[in-house]
Amino acid sequence: MIDTHLALTIGIISDLTGATLQDTIAKEIRRLMLRGYAILRRIPTREIT
Repeated sequence: MIDTHLALTIGIISDLTGATLQDTIAKEIRRLMLRGYAILRRIPTREIT
């Protein structure tokens, strides 16, 4: 069974981006994770694409 927190996170990202396809949602989640990592590590976000 899918984790409730994960389902909520995916739903929010899907709603904000207007994405409905799994591939699109997965790419957006990865992009957000990389951006968050860059912020935590203080790496300029233009280096992370």
